[in-house]
Amino acid sequence: ASVARAVPGCPAGSRRGRGPRGWLTRGWLLGRLEAALDRASLALLSSQAGPRAACVFTSRPTSPARTLDSACFRVLLLRRFRLPLPLVAASCRCRRQHDVLGDDLAACPRSGLLRSRSGPMERAAARVCREAGATVVTNALLRDLNLHTDRADDRRIEVIANGLPLWGGAQLAVDTTLVSALDSSGRPRRHQRRSQGAALRLARRSKERTYPELLRSPRCRLVVLALEVAGRWSDEAAQFVRLLARCRARSAPAVLRNSCVAGLPHAGQPFSPFPQPVPSPPVCCASPRPTRPTWTARRRT
Repeated sequence: ASVARAVPGCPAGSRRGRGPRGWLTRGWLLGRLEAALDRASLALLSSQAGPRAACVFTSRPTSPARTLDSACFRVLLLRRFRLPLPLVAASCRCRRQHDVLGDDLAACPRSGLLRSRSGPMERAAARVCREAGATVVTNALLRDLNLHTDRADDRRIEVIANGLPLWGGAQLAVDTTLVSALDSSGRPRRHQRRSQGAALRLARRSKERTYPELLRSPRCRLVVLALEVAGRWSDEAAQFVRLLARCRARSAPAVLRNSCVAGLPHAGQPFSPFPQPVPSPPVCCASPRPTRPTWTARRRT
């Protein structure tokens, strides 16, 4: 009923149906949304979908790292509903006027915010690798490694993880990126309207152009943790988190490992899928409830 009221043109007394006679079919609903929303709103709606896209809203505030203040939470909601944001400066460093919806602040490379928001993601990537059992080196310059690069090269690898049993024990070079489905002018990025996650694929190609030595080298594997501002994760990032959860669950009993793999990615921070190490095991790794002894066992005792 709520969807019927939200979508314009929906009959008032209609019921939800999945067959050809039902009005709420996927094609009908997508068609009505495309007719009611503009291209930028459709791109953001697609960016808000996918696995773990809303974990920043569904995570329980059980620690300071998982808690958002009221002002930040309000901005996230306004951005998600495509509503005007609070007042900011009139113009950006690139001399472009700031829009009221925050598209310029989320995508402009000259605003200075893109570099500042990369720090939490780098620390989260290093943390989850450590909790999975890896030895981590952060912010390593390529010129300091034995890659025979130019001494004036300022490229950095955010996280180098060693000791993980992934991909045959290969050394992992993890690079994080946070992109927007819209550019600084508020237009959808290339191919964003036709395919979901197009901005994430463009970010992956950009990292491949940035680190061609790591892409072609058999000594190290490049892993790109790409996320969109609206919440969508890339397939590579979601798979990497599941593999790290599997590494973390190796210490659990064999009968509980599948439960640990399913529960660990949902137990951590909004950007960190794993909780802090605690003395007692988590609920998903706890020992099963002891069963009552059978009649034969009671007779023997």
